[in-house]
Amino acid sequence: MGEKQSIATPEEKLSSLGVTNKDISATLTVLKEASTPNDLVRGIVSRKWTCDEEQFLLPMFRPLYLRDPDVKQAVLNDLSSSGIPTDVINIYFTDLGNQPYLPFHLGHQEIDVGKRKVFIEEAKRTMLSTMRAYLGLEDNAVSTS
Repeated sequence: MGEKQSIATPEEKLSSLGVTNKDISATLTVLKEASTPNDLVRGIVSRKWTCDEEQFLLPMFRPLYLRDPDVKQAVLNDLSSSGIPTDVINIYFTDLGNQPYLPFHLGHQEIDVGKRKVFIEEAKRTMLSTMRAYLGLEDNAVSTS
């Protein structure tokens, strides 16, 4: 895809996304065990981490999304059926911090609240499947390299 590096292992890939060495093993374990956002929440809770699934995913997902145009396009394509404009989707992942659902809900009152809630759940699913595919943990997700 857009990123042409010879990063071979999932650990190296996580490191390239800014995950610290002390957190790589636990992060990889949680991602391996989580095929759904609900699985991810269970993994976070079982480790007594004080974050939600977006706070867990976004710090490592955002660099991948920003540096790989193919990943970005695949994510935008995947979420385009949500009815949320692509510029708003892009802002959601890039400009609204690690808990984007809060400013998204407050800043986009023009979008039906039901549609916003569905989008947020789809965004979590897409981030998780994209990260799992990038790390080689699943085959049937948004394409990544």
